[in-house]
Amino acid sequence: MTDSGGQWWRETAVAVGVWLVGTLVVFDLPHHLGRNPASIEGHALALAGLFVGLAVVVACGAALRRRRALVSAVLVGVVATWLVFVQRAALYGTPFTFGLLDGDSGRLTGMATYYSQTWSSSDVFNVGAPNQYPPLFPWLVGRLSDLTGRDAWRLMAPVSVVLFSGSVVVSFALWRRMTSGPVAAMISIAVLAGYTSTGKSFVVLAVAIFIPLALLVVGDAEAGRLHWAAAGLLAGVVVLLYYGVIVFAAPSLAALIFIRMRSSSSRRHEVAYLLKVAATAFVVASWYVVPVVWAALTTGESEQDQSLITAGLIDPLPPFRAVSPLTALQFVGFCGVLALWRKRWWSASLAPFVGGLVVFWGVAQVGLAATGNTLLLQYVPRVLGPVLAASGVLVCHEVVQLASGRFPADVLRRGVLVVAASLSIWLLVPIGWLVMPSLDWNKENNATLAHLAAAPDGRSSAFAPAELATNGFPLQRVSAMVRAGARPIVLSATQALHVFLPWPSYLQLEPGMSSSSSREAEIVRLAHTLDPTAFAELSASLQHGSIDVFVLRDEGEQWMWRDVAFVPRQFGTDEFVLWHDAPTGLVIAVRTSLSAGDS
Repeated sequence: MTDSGGQWWRETAVAVGVWLVGTLVVFDLPHHLGRNPASIEGHALALAGLFVGLAVVVACGAALRRRRALVSAVLVGVVATWLVFVQRAALYGTPFTFGLLDGDSGRLTGMATYYSQTWSSSDVFNVGAPNQYPPLFPWLVGRLSDLTGRDAWRLMAPVSVVLFSGSVVVSFALWRRMTSGPVAAMISIAVLAGYTSTGKSFVVLAVAIFIPLALLVVGDAEAGRLHWAAAGLLAGVVVLLYYGVIVFAAPSLAALIFIRMRSSSSRRHEVAYLLKVAATAFVVASWYVVPVVWAALTTGESEQDQSLITAGLIDPLPPFRAVSPLTALQFVGFCGVLALWRKRWWSASLAPFVGGLVVFWGVAQVGLAATGNTLLLQYVPRVLGPVLAASGVLVCHEVVQLASGRFPADVLRRGVLVVAASLSIWLLVPIGWLVMPSLDWNKENNATLAHLAAAPDGRSSAFAPAELATNGFPLQRVSAMVRAGARPIVLSATQALHVFLPWPSYLQLEPGMSSSSSREAEIVRLAHTLDPTAFAELSASLQHGSIDVFVLRDEGEQWMWRDVAFVPRQFGTDEFVLWHDAPTGLVIAVRTSLSAGDS
């Protein structure tokens, strides 16, 4: 079942080649077809694309009857191409990426816009602080924006599409090193089905890398370990993409390392290998990790608030959720790894993996009940779901192996093909529906939100109902109020500002994303300073810099930021230039020293 003779390199090359060529073919196809993605015809594109893709695989299967492994690689490349097509179809008509501009999508886009102006890992939402959120995805978009001259917010969608679709190919490449081509292909599809989020394509990619990487580093894969340099490089990339997967799996990794140490004939060699992997990962991620750790030690500014309570905290873990082909596969994986523990290399590694994730979730639940600290346990299924889905495929393969001597080879082969094809379709079709906008505009998903968002000219997608579309951020007016070339520190009641302008914020709008009580106290003290002259002086001499632009919610007698109320008389006409934007309900105040003049 393991790789031999470097065959995995050839199959990986085939999968990558099919994906790249297919992407070039289908990338602009939805634009030429011109279908409303929120219509029946638009949704039919997803099914039609899947049908055509599977027809290509069948044709290749007939032509390469004796090269099943290559057919598996073609399948992976075709699935990745279909994912490009369906995402592009979903976003046809909007320049934005999946998600809400005032949510995580806007946060990531704001980071990308800021990174188009800087190389360092600095936080656009908390000026002077290092970036707390894993920066690689928005950093790449920002650097690409700087290189091409295109707005970062316009590049978020195509880069996200590539990462999301490419995760299948990366997953296949790593699993193929441990299993046969057909099994690796099925696992790559199952892993994507186990965690699918178009708004978090970088997390999807991190999960796709991390699970097989863990088995290749601290597991007991028959193919042997990755070279420490390759393993460290990939581990560093995971940290930069989304280090949460490593945190959630910490008990799993500890258990796997303990088991490996006990069975090793040379513990010194084991320790040396792990230290080299860890050192390489640290070097790769150091430009992000070192500033964050240093800031936590010296300033007390820490990662996102872990006391934020959401309904997802008490959701049941996979596979104990609503019955579906995916949960059925996960249940098979859950039972199989426990039943076959220590009998197969993969179950010996995956059983502690699953157990460690469950332990983390359970301990976090106890901590939540006792202290109110969540440890972000609601995100554990992002790893557990794909692990169980991959386990399910391996258990099914084991059943086929056991049945191989009891049924005629041709009958068994045809049966396996029918089951594998059916399972692939069952797993892929829900992904297509998840990617496409809802047929009912009132039932929002990530694609629907992208269509409802308004561009700086105020226009939303042509397909979005006018009564549901959001008001656009007055980009041109706000930019014109500030002196050319200036990059003022702002306090903004809308995250949309950061989507379009690379201006840092004194304190971010979302209170649950970081812990900075000193900055919050400064803003409250500023709001209580009613004298215009004193207000202007205090806002210009805060601990982390001068707030020169205020973008607040105009509620008549009060101008709001979060739940902090400012009043109009604080912004004296000698100190600030004011402008009210009626469509968005915003009031903009620009310090006169930074003003472009008469606005």
